[in-house]
Amino acid sequence: MIYFADARSPLSSIDLERTGVIMTRRSFASTLRGFMEVTASAISASAAVESGKQPNAQALRRLGIDPEQFGRIIRR
Repeated sequence: MIYFADARSPLSSIDLERTGVIMTRRSFASTLRGFMEVTASAISASAAVESGKQPNAQALRRLGIDPEQFGRIIRR
């Protein structure tokens, strides 16, 4: 288990054995870059949807959305 903040009062915990997720140390620049990429993808997808177009598949994948499933959404 990984505990965030004070180990006596965990804010959140992750069972690594169950999820298979491996936590690694990242530099501040790498973390910032990842945040900016996700933010840019969200803005791009949002703009495409607002203009009635299909968002970029790569942007949807970066946001954790399956592009094929997204295309099946019925817009009214």
